[in-house]
Amino acid sequence: MFIRGAALAAAGVLFAVQIASAEVRITGSGASFPAPIYTTWFKEFSRANKGVQVNYQAKGSGAGVRDFLNHTVDFAASDAAMTDKEIAQVP
Repeated sequence: MFIRGAALAAAGVLFAVQIASAEVRITGSGASFPAPIYTTWFKEFSRANKGVQVNYQAKGSGAGVRDFLNHTVDFAASDAAMTDKEIAQVP
């Protein structure tokens, strides 16, 4: 019984180490106007949070919202608020 518990504990530690060493990639798209400041912020964030990479594609607010609603990005930036219809599509 002790060996089984020790094996489970060891497996848990190995799993936690794998998660800690995994790289996290966050992808966003949307408004082009704020893209330069986003680029600066995301570089600083990645520098402070090793293993986290943020990629932002400046292709317009509408395209960003569509990407977000289609689940092709993790976040979107828009100059205008999403409509009630768009918000209703978010799970």
